[in-house]
Amino acid sequence: MADDRSATIPLATSPENAALGSRFREVRRRQKVYLRPLAEALGCSLNTVRWHEAGARMLRLDQVVQAAGIMGVDAAELLPPRQEDAA
Repeated sequence: MADDRSATIPLATSPENAALGSRFREVRRRQKVYLRPLAEALGCSLNTVRWHEAGARMLRLDQVVQAAGIMGVDAAELLPPRQEDAA
């Protein structure tokens, strides 16, 4: 019998999206911003933010910029380091 929960587990659509979502979650947690208030402020569902953090769905650019303001960081901080910068 298959596990029905697998249909609701967000999976990253690409390594790049996974890196974006991971960085977003890292900054959100560091800044102590909770999911529900962030989703409400962005005008999206809690699951949309969760899926973004999992790399399965990307927030719109305006939402990322708005999220950065809510978190008190520069929007560029929500992006993972470029490959050249990481090396």
